[in-house]
Amino acid sequence: MAKKALLDADVKLGDKILESLDAAKFPISVAIWTLTEDTGGWQFVIGTPLYEKAGPLEAYGKLITALRRNDPEYSDLEGVRLMSNREPFIRELRRSYPKAKPGKRISGHFGNLWLDDAVVYRIK
Repeated sequence: MAKKALLDADVKLGDKILESLDAAKFPISVAIWTLTEDTGGWQFVIGTPLYEKAGPLEAYGKLITALRRNDPEYSDLEGVRLMSNREPFIRELRRSYPKAKPGKRISGHFGNLWLDDAVVYRIK
């Protein structure tokens, strides 16, 4: 399968999402665009302790609320995925790249997920 390119519009969308989440003080430990064979396209993955503390329903609700503060019409969460910090994928990223610079490209096996390609925004 041919590798899909991450478009400038996607990069700007990632910046906009993080800007909105930071303004809302939404806790983020990992923010990364990922490309896997399973998803067939790029997905913006956000690792957050909120996922395990409040549960997925409340975490996604807070995500939507934060994104709608700047854009009341925002509704496209198709390419955004929240994950728990306990998820093997998130744990391995944090262990392997504790000081990754934004824009770093990575690939390989992390926890329970194989990345064909990924672009780091934030790992802490």
